Amino acid sequence: MLDFLRQNLFLLITFVIANAFYAMAAPVHDEMNPGLVVRD
Repeated sequence: MLDFLRQNLFLLITFVIANAFYAMAAPVHDEMNPGLVVRD
């Protein structure tokens, strides 16, 4: 059970950090490329 919680906590922290970096980076990319639409 402890390993399960630790694994989920790691995934949660990774998800939050990735969202924070994306939120910080998105406005910068929009300013650098005002007409660019990023697609997969």
